[in-house]
Amino acid sequence: MCPSPHVADKSKVVDYASKKFVGPLSLSPPLTDDPVVAVMDQLLSQLLRPECEDDAPSPNSSADDVWIAEHLPDRFLVKLPLGSGTFGVVFSALDRLLNRDVAIKILRPEWMKNPGARKRFRHESLAVARLNHPHIVRMLDSDENHWITWQVCDLVDGNSLAEHLKFGPLTKELAVQFVWQLANALEFAHTNGILHRDLKPDNILVDRRTSEGLHGATVFLSDFGLAKILDEDTDLSQSGMVAGTPQYMAPEYIESAGATLTPMADVYSLGMVLCECLTGRSMSDGAANMLQITTRSQNHLQRLRREARNLPRDLEAICLTATAARPANRYRSAGALANDLQNFLSGLPIQARPPGLSNC
Repeated sequence: MCPSPHVADKSKVVDYASKKFVGPLSLSPPLTDDPVVAVMDQLLSQLLRPECEDDAPSPNSSADDVWIAEHLPDRFLVKLPLGSGTFGVVFSALDRLLNRDVAIKILRPEWMKNPGARKRFRHESLAVARLNHPHIVRMLDSDENHWITWQVCDLVDGNSLAEHLKFGPLTKELAVQFVWQLANALEFAHTNGILHRDLKPDNILVDRRTSEGLHGATVFLSDFGLAKILDEDTDLSQSGMVAGTPQYMAPEYIESAGATLTPMADVYSLGMVLCECLTGRSMSDGAANMLQITTRSQNHLQRLRREARNLPRDLEAICLTATAARPANRYRSAGALANDLQNFLSGLPIQARPPGLSNC
């Protein structure tokens, strides 16, 4: 039987969680006798595992990020933290063996004793290892030891697209150019049997190494933690549960939790990213629940014209076709979306003809 967590002061739990997962790095030694820590550990362990497992004990779950990095092999010289979340932490590092800078994503030790979390982490490694594309962050290596499990990826010199959109929308040309790159990457992933399932600005990296400003920058798909390998029978999402970020999910997936997804669901998510690049705001911004999010998918044209004025009619058509509520009215593939975006940039006719647009 799993022990039930004792009731703890809510403010203490929230304070601990904020410092643990989103606060600055701490150099203090791990806490071992705080009852709030114990409560958080039990709550976290139950998120992915409904039943207890007789696993070997993992390191104390309150270990700070610096402690985590110290358990990497000597091959890696950790430099700076790049990001941190509930499940993992990412560092920039020097690979001493190959003398190159890399990004290392480490599963937090408290999840090491959770078979579901470790399996998902390995699943992500297998999925991304299939993909070698100029607009997908490459997986270079993946391994584990007694303490931690980690992934080694290319280091992207830049921020997420979400960070850039905090300063407002992109120009039409830049938005189209970025999403064209991503659509080609997505088509490559789909052709190789991989669905991303969590496309959003946070999971898109902008590399400015070879450009001045954003013009000429390269974008990359990243974070395939919820990816689905189409030729596998297993799905690591729990039955009946929705995996992903609701604001970017295809309506058919929200309306029928656990529905079988097709590449067109990723196309919808990428279309939502395109709309956000053009408006500077999520098309589901302000929606309080999934029903409202689904309803708002019917009103994209009005929101586009209100938030991004003077959009060319062809670009409106591309956005509406990519984010059509009904899959039958959507682009059949990411490649078809990429082709229309390329035609728009070249001043050629596009294929998109969303229902009702000619009457608006």
